[in-house]
Amino acid sequence: MNMKQCIFILFLILLLAASSRAEIEQSLQLFLNNPTDVRLAEHQIKSGTRYVLLVYQNWAQLNFKEQQTYLSRAQEPPLRQRTILSPSGRFTLHWDESGLHAVPPEDISSNGIPDYIDSAAVIFDRVWQMEIDSLGFQAPPGDDGNPVERYPIYFSEMPYYGLTWYSGVDIPSLPGENYTSYMEVENDFTGFPSDSLDGLKVTAAHEFNHAIQFGYNVRVEDFFFYEMTSTWMEDVVYPEINDYYQYLDSFFGSVSNTRFNYYNAFTLYPYGNCLYLKMLALQFNPFIVTEIWDRIKTESSIQALTHILSSPPYNTSWVLSLNQYALWLYFSGSRAIPGNYFREGVDFPEVSIKSSDKFFFDLDFNRSFSLSDFANRYILFSGLNNQSVTFNVGVPGAPQAGFLAIRDQQNSDFIPVNSIYTSEADVADTLILILTNAEEMDTVFSVLASTESFDQIVYGPNPVNLAEGQHWIEFRNLPTQSELLIFTVAGKRVIQLENENRANLQWNLKNEKGESIAAGIYLFMLRGNHLLRTGKIAVIR
Repeated sequence: MNMKQCIFILFLILLLAASSRAEIEQSLQLFLNNPTDVRLAEHQIKSGTRYVLLVYQNWAQLNFKEQQTYLSRAQEPPLRQRTILSPSGRFTLHWDESGLHAVPPEDISSNGIPDYIDSAAVIFDRVWQMEIDSLGFQAPPGDDGNPVERYPIYFSEMPYYGLTWYSGVDIPSLPGENYTSYMEVENDFTGFPSDSLDGLKVTAAHEFNHAIQFGYNVRVEDFFFYEMTSTWMEDVVYPEINDYYQYLDSFFGSVSNTRFNYYNAFTLYPYGNCLYLKMLALQFNPFIVTEIWDRIKTESSIQALTHILSSPPYNTSWVLSLNQYALWLYFSGSRAIPGNYFREGVDFPEVSIKSSDKFFFDLDFNRSFSLSDFANRYILFSGLNNQSVTFNVGVPGAPQAGFLAIRDQQNSDFIPVNSIYTSEADVADTLILILTNAEEMDTVFSVLASTESFDQIVYGPNPVNLAEGQHWIEFRNLPTQSELLIFTVAGKRVIQLENENRANLQWNLKNEKGESIAAGIYLFMLRGNHLLRTGKIAVIR
């Protein structure tokens, strides 16, 4: 890449950053000037809380007047004409019976309270019972840091389902950053994808979970998990409504090679990504999500996921769970298998595999694929012609990575990187590789494939005993135009040796600097000229 190309790319990056910044500033101005401005709905954002989180993210960039504008609204809820307590006494509901913010006036019960409010009171009590009494989330905090006695709900005409305002004043008695809050809810849901009481139900489940989250030590890096959890909670409390389906087309169309924790103020991605928590609840139980949130008080959501998954009774790993998620997503739509994976999978869209990730198989396949951090990537091979095919996927230096292969409805177990996989013949003409990177860094996967067997290759001595004067290992019966790569078990390359015309190749147990290696286990990879072979070498003293 020459200097002009570098300057042009830098210019594009700066231009995109400036454009994104301008969009953020415009949205913040609209929200601060009028939180119910209809222009704020142009991104079809379900929860107006996203703009509250945008304020939190950009607080240091707001001027004093803008900060005071937010604090004034967050600490002084709107005035409404009437107020009642919910049957449990857990909520106060505030509404208007005339004017812009009026709720539907019907009162079939003739108790002097609109049926919409009567229903809302029962709905919010159910949400409390499910999220706090049943699942074990802690109640939203009050000013003193103890659970709030009565949580306030205000009904307003607005361009989104609901909005939860955090106070902007940290509660000193709680560790980390925690805030009281109040909620605004759409006053009639006319014209929304889920209208009337269905819209009210999913909003109550979603927004009340945001109120809970403001008492779990607020961090910007966890905001993606806020929306994932709140959307999942809709399905837990009201599984018959499925309002979240409206976000799945976008999610399934972009999930390949997109970061698991992808988030910005305008993306719908975390809403669709609620399916991960749905998967965990089906694999284990819903309480695993509560356990993850308990750890979020002291560590990031990804760290919390990692710790909980690896602990009893779950005893799995973050990388395996992320790879399994890709598998569950793949078997949806027309690929859905009754009785397996997501129960509603047949109603979901299908994962979109990018055209750049589709290949017609050939014997010389040897490519590299970049993976975003915390991401899965789907690679499709066609034209296998019922052959048995061997794949080697290598990622030096990325232990939190691996892959899985799908041929027809048969899939392999999770395979760590720097390993080989051989598909069965006579099953299907296509094969999908799911590459998984569970590291907090972009990673490059090398994928090599072969239809030939190289069982004639031998190597030894193995183990190599240094105490007996053995200072080399030989690989025999090699094809020409191949190469030998040696790695540590952590994936760090030790040396690469080229083999042009020799049938045998020796390695003198030294690294690329000419230094003798230490005793231990080493991995090797032989590749080239349709060759794919990996194995282990033990060096002992």
